Amino acid sequence: MGTTLAYGDLKPEHVVFPDGPDGRPVLLDPGLLRASPMVDVAKLMSRTVLVLVVHRPAPEVTRQIFDGLALLAVARGGHLGPRERRGWVRHLLTLWLMDTVNIVTTYLSAPAALPLPRLGLALVDRAVPVARLVDAVSADLLAPPARGTGERVLDRIAGVAA
Repeated sequence: MGTTLAYGDLKPEHVVFPDGPDGRPVLLDPGLLRASPMVDVAKLMSRTVLVLVVHRPAPEVTRQIFDGLALLAVARGGHLGPRERRGWVRHLLTLWLMDTVNIVTTYLSAPAALPLPRLGLALVDRAVPVARLVDAVSADLLAPPARGTGERVLDRIAGVAA
């Protein structure tokens, strides 16, 4: 699998619309890089899951969001055979875990005098459930490749977001 232009650290606060909401967006510090096409998908998943873990919406809302993420994942990896797809899912989940750990540890290690955004403060409060999720998904990924890993991960996330 080749590389593509990925947005790296694209966050909502890195996109501004200086000419109004109908104008062209401007990217601030997106951290552009050449990477696997999975990087953007993994970061979207990571940041979406962290928002779910913090806001803990109704289960049906979480399921709708998961369905959308699953459609995106299928669109990106659905053309692969079963073995390649399992490898693709494992790679995607590994990137997702890396981004999740990076974000949570950044908030946990921030100097006390640094004002954190609301999401950051909420993630600090939910760091233990997120760490348990990371640990469980990491254990799944260390096990021999198996069918249903993606579904198991979604179930684990739903449990933390409940």
